[in-house]
Order: sequence, then structure tokens, then C-alpha cells
Amino acid sequence: MPDDHWKDGVRPDLSSPEKIHEFALSVEQAGQEAVAEAIADHKAAGNPIYFRDPGSPDVLIKEMPDGRRFHVEMAEDGTEIVRTALPCA
Repeated sequence: MPDDHWKDGVRPDLSSPEKIHEFALSVEQAGQEAVAEAIADHKAAGNPIYFRDPGSPDVLIKEMPDGRRFHVEMAEDGTEIVRTALPCA
């Protein structure tokens, strides 16, 4: 891979398990930051976000830009059904 594809043109040091772990953590951190930024931008544009509750993966949550949350389900025809209002985040 050409060096210009790496951050600052420098290849990561993957010479040991510790260095690989350190690199993996930095990639994970960068991914988490990118997701948080994308969510913030999406909500700032007035759009809701949808996600699954990690504690109840069958529950779909809709979070509005103002922080209100709802347990929703999607009907087979794509219609959104609001089941309950949830506490704000």
C-alpha cells in the first residue's frame, strides 16, 4: 500500500503484539469518534437516529434531535409504530 494512505504518510508499527494492540485501540478510538461526529451532524440537521438497545436487542429506539426517545417498531409495510415514550438520554 502506498505510504500516502497512512496517517501522516507513516506506516503503523506492527512489530510486536503490544504494538498491534496499541494500533488496534487507536483505530477503535478513531472509529468511535467518527461515529459520534456523524450522529451529532445527523441530529444537528434535524434528523432522528435509530439504534438497538444493547440490553434488549429486540427493542428499536428512535432518538429525536431534541433528545426525546421512543420505543418504535416497523410494520411490514415500513410504517413506524411508536410503542412507548422513553426517558431522555
